[in-house]
Amino acid sequence: MSLLRLDAISLRFGGLTAVDGVNFAVEPGEIFTMIGPNGAGKTSMFNAVSGELGAASGKIGLGGVMTSGLAPHRVSALGVARKLQIPSVFPDLLIADNLAVALWSGRAGKLALLDPRLRRWTSPMLKELQSRYPFLAAGARKAAELSHGEQQILELAMALLTEPRVLLLDEPCAGLSPEETAAAMEIIRWAQQRLGGAIIIIEHDMSLVKELAQIVYVLHNGALLAVASVLLAVLFGFAFSWVFAFIGLKTGDAETAQLAGFAIIFPLVFASSAFVPTATMPGWLQTFADHQPVTATANAIRHLSQGGDIASPLTQSLLWIAAIIAVFAPLAVARYRKG
Repeated sequence: MSLLRLDAISLRFGGLTAVDGVNFAVEPGEIFTMIGPNGAGKTSMFNAVSGELGAASGKIGLGGVMTSGLAPHRVSALGVARKLQIPSVFPDLLIADNLAVALWSGRAGKLALLDPRLRRWTSPMLKELQSRYPFLAAGARKAAELSHGEQQILELAMALLTEPRVLLLDEPCAGLSPEETAAAMEIIRWAQQRLGGAIIIIEHDMSLVKELAQIVYVLHNGALLAVASVLLAVLFGFAFSWVFAFIGLKTGDAETAQLAGFAIIFPLVFASSAFVPTATMPGWLQTFADHQPVTATANAIRHLSQGGDIASPLTQSLLWIAAIIAVFAPLAVARYRKG
């Protein structure tokens, strides 16, 4: 059984559809990233999962329990925690108080809040976090005194102290320095191993996606692109990387190689179905556009994402990819060996 499952989830704001019939399942023990342009529906998706927004249609399940329609605090109690893009700590409270609030969440009953011993609560998770990030043990400092990066780590620690089954992170490294980004990535990896649940990350930094993601989902105009279409695009890019590798090794000059690569890619993209139907092109240009690799791959990705007869365009795309690799990979390797 999937840890988190979304079935045909749609979110609408008046006449605007923010999320359109999205389906996906999340398994425990993995890090997922969700990428896409601004306005694609990524944060709206998180709002639906956390209970902040009610779905217009579809169902959301957490470990077999339907969470659709539940209030955010009830979703949280079932094991969903979330870190927002902008640090949402309590700035006027001490670091220790911020951590205590997270530690009490879902554990302390109403009467327990009157017990002075509550202030002495701790947990193995808290001790591990303070050991990794000593500033978290500086309980007498106010959260407002922390740097932006430290506030990001503090909020992430607060989310982890609830020991969630599903952790939602909205651009956890936004505004961080390279050193702070490395620290945040370390704690995310550690959290995955320590908790064994699932982590879903919204991110625009592709270097971070490359380092952390085990599965990548692409959201565009509220719709989730098929994973197969993303893999095909990556494979197409890999094929052309051999072309650029050969050109770079052949010319020995980065600027010349860049110009040569542009001279190849620009006409292929311009005269393809990537932007306009080839049927609208002049006859001679249409003939070229219908029989080149960018058109074949663009058609295949379009059919994979939107549905339709996929066999022919996918076959053409894969044949082009195989041919490009078969020709240019050996040429690039041979040129490299010549020095």
